[in-house]
Amino acid sequence: MQDYVNPNSPKCPNPKVGEWLLDKDITLWDTRLGKKFGKVFKIKETKIKTSIKDTRSTDYNKVNVRARVFESPSKLGKFTARAMTRTPVIGLVVSAAIETCQVVNAIKNNEKPEKAIMKGALRFTSGTAITAICGTVGSFFGPIGSLVGLGIGAGLSYLVSKAIK
Repeated sequence: MQDYVNPNSPKCPNPKVGEWLLDKDITLWDTRLGKKFGKVFKIKETKIKTSIKDTRSTDYNKVNVRARVFESPSKLGKFTARAMTRTPVIGLVVSAAIETCQVVNAIKNNEKPEKAIMKGALRFTSGTAITAICGTVGSFFGPIGSLVGLGIGAGLSYLVSKAIK
């Protein structure tokens, strides 16, 4: 999909939409909530060069990703920042929309609204948190570890979601 979203690619059907999507493709760390966590835990972020191609890179204009490195007096703060960088805002919006549909369906099936909303909120937040935490733990074993951790987190999230239903 990279060639079709990358506004610098000749295969991108609509560079303005591609640019908009890439600009909106931020992580939870890049939001006001992330900045508040950064202040509370006194987290300092630096960026280092990598050899990984950026989404805006083309054969003619090569751009590499700059990785984030976090420093904090608190290990929990550093861990939280790393977990927040594994949580894309677009993914949260999509997950929230799906969960909202499930809540509405539960209410239509005569479940009490308060109970349906509480269960939906628990499924949404626990699923997001478990996946991010497992991905962060896995990242200590490299990029493959991060992916395996995210997969394990998704599986655990599914089990928690079934238990909440």
